Amino acid sequence: MFPMLRRWIENSDWLIVRFLLWWSQPRIYVGRGMHESQFALIKYTLFWVLLLSAKLSFSYFIQIKPLVKPTRNVMSITNIKYTWHEFFPNATNNYGAVASLWAPVIMVYFMDTQIWYAIFSTIYGGFIGAFDRLGEVIRARSSLRM
Repeated sequence: MFPMLRRWIENSDWLIVRFLLWWSQPRIYVGRGMHESQFALIKYTLFWVLLLSAKLSFSYFIQIKPLVKPTRNVMSITNIKYTWHEFFPNATNNYGAVASLWAPVIMVYFMDTQIWYAIFSTIYGGFIGAFDRLGEVIRARSSLRM
């Protein structure tokens, strides 16, 4: 972006401009003139898009899709006679059974983002370390400073 236009945009108090910049530039005083490069912002966004797409596809095919048929089977059962009628005295459907079937899946669905983040950040950090040759042992003694 042109520097003159960028300065005008970052100093603008228009609501629409602030709304469009919420992702790339948080509205803080200290870092107002400091910018991440566009490439770094694209890498950051791509990281989260890949992470969330992997999480959502895994969750759908491994957690949610296998429970649809059992849920329909449980809901199709009629004329239920509960032995503990104190909890559901007028129960005609199996809403309690469906809730107990889906509750652990929903909890894991919401909590596994941190697991996916750990996996993706480890892989990404490994690639960055490998390409930057971090931890490489110097083989020539002449390159060492004594």
